[in-house]
Amino acid sequence: MTDKVQSLAMARSVAACDNTLISPPECLEEAAREIRSGERACTSVFVLTLDAGLDGDEFGVGYYASNLKASQMLAMLEVMKARVLTSMGHIAAPEQ
Repeated sequence: MTDKVQSLAMARSVAACDNTLISPPECLEEAAREIRSGERACTSVFVLTLDAGLDGDEFGVGYYASNLKASQMLAMLEVMKARVLTSMGHIAAPEQ
């Protein structure tokens, strides 16, 4: 049996284009569900974490990685940096 049921929180978050509507555990559970079901193919995983603290002035950053070299982690960061900047309208989307 395949698990195709998306969490309600994730569905709301996607529909509203607002990732603050889903908790970190719910986000990770949805990612794991998609990987397990084959909906998202991947050979490696790189998870970044941020603890902004209570006042937001101090924060800690950490990560989890599976089946990645340091150079691949850096490449993933650069690709995602460009995608985020594009989605924010700071750089033009590449021509297809």
